[in-house]
Amino acid sequence: MHLPLYEPPKVTPPSFTLEDILSNNTTIAFHNFVLFLQQTYCTENLSFWLAIQRYKHCILGYFDQPKDPRYLQSNDWIPKPVDIPSKIRLKNGMPFHITDSEMPYLASSELVYFELLRQKMSEIITTFICVDAPQEINLPCDMREEILYHFRSGNFHPSILDPACEQVMELMRVNSFIPWVSEMVSRQQAIQKKKLQREAREANRLSISSFRLRRLRSFSSLDTASTMSKEEEDPKHRHKRMFQIIQRISRTLGIGSKTSQPICSEPSLESTLMMATSTLAVLTPPATPVSTTPDRRSWIWKS
Repeated sequence: MHLPLYEPPKVTPPSFTLEDILSNNTTIAFHNFVLFLQQTYCTENLSFWLAIQRYKHCILGYFDQPKDPRYLQSNDWIPKPVDIPSKIRLKNGMPFHITDSEMPYLASSELVYFELLRQKMSEIITTFICVDAPQEINLPCDMREEILYHFRSGNFHPSILDPACEQVMELMRVNSFIPWVSEMVSRQQAIQKKKLQREAREANRLSISSFRLRRLRSFSSLDTASTMSKEEEDPKHRHKRMFQIIQRISRTLGIGSKTSQPICSEPSLESTLMMATSTLAVLTPPATPVSTTPDRRSWIWKS
């Protein structure tokens, strides 16, 4: 028996995209992706993307009545992506572009929110954008300079970080998401390969066992007993068959007479026993006569 040829299992890659993973941060896939980034030491891109999303949620929370303000100050909160319009309406109805030039139009409470947004934007710039930052992301020089120019000019709108966010998304897609999906597919292929090999070994073992069992049955008398018909299982038919065997042996040895009972007739138990006794007497060799003369040596020894 030979193992069947191995065919690579057809494992289709997951149908979700990077945007789907980031849009729903409560799924197992998102946490597995974060774990993969931690294992490959590529967490700065995702951290930058999450920092931008938290900044956008803070803007909506400060100027658009947040549903749950407790999460606005938490750096561990994983928000869902949101979009910020180019201008936000203040309480007095004036548009607000989140710049230093619009500070005279802000109320006292809005000035506090504006200072908090400035601090958060400064943290993002010093953590991810500046050269030799703790978690510096890989950006082209012109893009980095443009972001720093808008920030130094007093523009704190999150739209100035959109080019960097797109760049980070592409970096995560190429350097992290695609290898992560490839690793998942290869792991599924390895699992299916082991499953197919285990099933092939089990099928091979069962086929070998059945083959050996058939050979044992063919060389065993149990096979004859198992294939006996219902008529042969009857005691009368077994008796008749035994009589036929003894009669053949007797005729072979020249014991049986020509007028013996025919094979096809119904034998009696007495005739079968008598024929078996005579057959055994012919087949059994004569016993050696034992001498009754006492052994002289034993007599001398005894005396």
